[in-house]
Amino acid sequence: MLLAQFLSLLMPFVHAFGSDPNPPQPQPSKGWVPNEPPIPGVMPSTIPGRPKLLVAMDITYPPYAYIETPPAHAEPTRDEEVRGVGADMIKAMAKFGEAHNVDACKFDVDIIQADWSQCWGDNYIGEGLSLGAFHACMTYTHPYGVRNRFLEFSNSWATKNKPSGLITRLVDGKPFIDGWSDLAGKIIVDVTGWAPTADTLYWSKNQCSGNAFAGNFTIIGSADIEVEGEYAGANDKALMALLQRKADAAWIYADQADNYNCYKSDPHDALERVRYEDLSDEARQEGEEGKAGVTGVDTSETTMYEEKWDVIAHGTTSKKKVQEGWSCELWSKFGEKFAYIQTGVYEWLQNGTTVAFAKKGSGVTKILDACLTEFMESEEFYDVCATDHMGHSQLKTCVPNKFFPPKEELQFQAKQEPWMLKTDGLTDEFTKMGITDGCQHGYCTCMDRAGRRS
Repeated sequence: MLLAQFLSLLMPFVHAFGSDPNPPQPQPSKGWVPNEPPIPGVMPSTIPGRPKLLVAMDITYPPYAYIETPPAHAEPTRDEEVRGVGADMIKAMAKFGEAHNVDACKFDVDIIQADWSQCWGDNYIGEGLSLGAFHACMTYTHPYGVRNRFLEFSNSWATKNKPSGLITRLVDGKPFIDGWSDLAGKIIVDVTGWAPTADTLYWSKNQCSGNAFAGNFTIIGSADIEVEGEYAGANDKALMALLQRKADAAWIYADQADNYNCYKSDPHDALERVRYEDLSDEARQEGEEGKAGVTGVDTSETTMYEEKWDVIAHGTTSKKKVQEGWSCELWSKFGEKFAYIQTGVYEWLQNGTTVAFAKKGSGVTKILDACLTEFMESEEFYDVCATDHMGHSQLKTCVPNKFFPPKEELQFQAKQEPWMLKTDGLTDEFTKMGITDGCQHGYCTCMDRAGRRS
């Protein structure tokens, strides 16, 4: 009895010295748990389960990302927000969460303007994203290749909607190299910081022959080529390198020339070309005042054209017209000095346009994907896709739901979206339209063969 009492008194001391095989476990903290990765200098979310995201986008990628700039409008606050499909999409997702009490979409978002190079640079993650200046960057296509070593991508709200292409210069109206070229021995300029990235050309296919391009071409980033004269952005520099004979072709988005075409009286006619030189003196003056006008065109009832001019063609001078990020005058040479010899190249695409990408491992895209799955089934998603930006809606490229028109009404047309069609398909479509020289419209077909070299 005395021994048992002694041992019972001794046990607390034994436990104190750590011999207890089942010591008490520490209780988890009930303090603050972050909803999103921390951003220096930015107040985090203080509402449990409601992330607060800071996302970035540039303004040189219409209709996905742009701004309205004075004197294109009379409202002083309209240039204070980045506009475009990208901004519409993520804002609508957050609003959807509140309107329908969808927990996955209950987040706050601020959009900040940033240079694309702060998101993605010369085959390397941009410094802004890498160092945490913002959580994510918007409106990026999801390619195969190098970007996936640095980044995580959200799911896409679109089909594979961003084919690439090859542009070459025209010599007496004929392509310097034509659509049948396997690019052997050729020099190709890639637009630094933009998709498609240089590595993706190696596994893409020639749309005339159906074969892979030869692997013995040389591809150089636009950042690594010296050009003569001023340029407004990376796409300008790549095109100037081509026109100055420092490259044989440019690897570029297939719709880039259309997106940068500032002088169109009909935004739904991708084959129309209006050069800067064709603008009347009156039209140029009206452009300076933020109005519309092209020689011989009555724009009084063309509201979409007026919107496009108001947004893009502000600031016209008697010598040249430059929008932030590109030169309208330079790109107005489309179909005259340069044209696509390859369009509808899809092999490089892993997915279409995403909501955003973020630093790999950040977990930001999981937040967005949880919402996007539910949002894409809603009428609000249809509304975003149907919104017109500079003559373009996304009805034909958004993943359709029950609110969309029938599929038959959403087919791509050679006149409206020639870049979505493979080059061999353009040949047939242009023939039906009576077009025998696709190059003069900016889109050479497989029948448009190379002329004399220069």
